[in-house]
Amino acid sequence: MSWKAVMLLFVGILLSAGLVVAAIMALLFRASGGPVEAGDQVLQEIWNGNLARAYDLTAPAFRKDTSAEEFGRFVEQWRLTEAKSRTWHTRSVSGDAGFARATVRLDSEHKVPLVFEAEREGETWRVTVISIEVENYPLPIPPGTLVRIGRGGVVEKQ
Repeated sequence: MSWKAVMLLFVGILLSAGLVVAAIMALLFRASGGPVEAGDQVLQEIWNGNLARAYDLTAPAFRKDTSAEEFGRFVEQWRLTEAKSRTWHTRSVSGDAGFARATVRLDSEHKVPLVFEAEREGETWRVTVISIEVENYPLPIPPGTLVRIGRGGVVEKQ
């Protein structure tokens, strides 16, 4: 074999390996995307001013333990309707449950660290819990502020 043939074979093997790695990464990213998609849908409806639709997109377990009024209070207290953007950081899925961490940047340049827990219902992922990462929030949180809503009920800052 000539050196050109060896070089072409080597490049072909490298490209093939790269494609396989990229395909595996895409599958892993897609497999863990359910909580992100569910959280993103809820946030998008909040930003569109449609709190009723955002609430309806949550899981039945969320709605069972958190009223629409409590949901609205959480959104208002954390000024989520003022958000300019969100960045998704960490995501994890195990079976039909998972979570995703996001930072929501407000108009005033404040950032709200959120955690969305979600479960798969058939082919659809739904948010079961929304909570504030209190330890990562840069400002003091007044007592009585909602820091967790969804399945398991509402939790206020003590």
